[in-house]
Amino acid sequence: MNNYPCNRNNYLRSRTIHVEAEVEIPGCREVSYATCWLPATEQQLKDFMQRARFHPRMEDYSFHILSCPPVQEIAEMRMDTFSLEELNFLAKRLAVLPETEISAMNALLQNDGIVPYEQMEPVSLRDLINMTYGVEDLPVVADVFSLRDLGEFVIENELHPDIAEIPKDCRYLLDRERIGEMQRDCDDGVIIDGMYVATQDFTMPDVYNGVDLPETDEDKKVVFRLLISQAPYASADETRDSAEWISLPISPKEADRIAGLHGEGHIEDCMLYDMESAIPSLNLNTFNDMMDFRHLNELAGWYLAMSPMEQVKYKAMLEAEPNLDAERALQLAKELPAYELSYYSLSPKEFFRDYVSHFTDNRFDGRWLDEITEPAAAAELLRKLGATQTNYGVVSAYGGQLFTPISRFEDQTEDESAGQTASDEEPDEGMEMRM
Repeated sequence: MNNYPCNRNNYLRSRTIHVEAEVEIPGCREVSYATCWLPATEQQLKDFMQRARFHPRMEDYSFHILSCPPVQEIAEMRMDTFSLEELNFLAKRLAVLPETEISAMNALLQNDGIVPYEQMEPVSLRDLINMTYGVEDLPVVADVFSLRDLGEFVIENELHPDIAEIPKDCRYLLDRERIGEMQRDCDDGVIIDGMYVATQDFTMPDVYNGVDLPETDEDKKVVFRLLISQAPYASADETRDSAEWISLPISPKEADRIAGLHGEGHIEDCMLYDMESAIPSLNLNTFNDMMDFRHLNELAGWYLAMSPMEQVKYKAMLEAEPNLDAERALQLAKELPAYELSYYSLSPKEFFRDYVSHFTDNRFDGRWLDEITEPAAAAELLRKLGATQTNYGVVSAYGGQLFTPISRFEDQTEDESAGQTASDEEPDEGMEMRM
């Protein structure tokens, strides 16, 4: 039921690596960008790729690590190879490591001489993953902020045989900073994040062979994850410590069984503390009441039954919906045929060019339009069509058409519009993705 190992079924950290995709789409004049926080479920990664317009057969694309709050060095590294699957697994490992082990990993990377991006040798994702399995064996001392603190620790614990021979009432004369320096050099140690880490005995584990990632208990058919617990009686956070994640879709019987473990008769009676979603528009802003649970659970089933491009169009429809809630989201899932989508229209200007090219001879070089397309005209075209620009392309209004002739300055009569449409030939769509 839970995607990642954690205490009380909660992540220690929910966001560890922020990654960006940059994709140059053949036939388009703009570059597509998308970002995603890791760790992510398989469905969340799929959404990331869809927003980026990424396809494995594409050649011009790149991924960048924007930040990694637990281990900042990772954001500055140049990887020898880049695998989103490996990076996501690394993010899962960082999400569950205790603070002492995160400090130990930071210490190891500092000792390995990681330098600014332009100067360093490529780093192996395999090594970074394996490193997360070895840091638990490193000695870590808390509340050490300086060499003097380290020296004090050495003296108090008589870590050096010469110190044990000095009477305790004379030890105040010892140079604590010098003793701390000697211990650091002996241990190949690092003082970091208020902790001291001795790194000299670290050996790289071989848990991951670079081919087969270690197994996780992740359910690949998860659309939503809800953090739920017994409804509180006093303060809102009263039962948060006992909360657990449940994955949707889920059978109603299983959902109510879990509710019973938390002292509630039905899942709708539980308290919702947090939510993770593979559909960005459906989040805690649109679903913050467990009374809508049945709608959301049914919607998860509908979503998994959609083809990849139906999922894309559906998410564009949600983004264009002004009054979105769980009930309306479920209704939209049943109205897919009533909408059209131009997936590779990354902006109103790009859609304007696609629109004009649609009605011109296929011998016409669309690059003539690059310098004459005015933003105001592109925005007006969308308005007249009743269409909306989204992160998934341009989506029509309910029952609307994206590539239908319309007048620039005045509305056409229905007869004029019908006459033009009947006489038009369907042009070559090329790279255009219409649904």
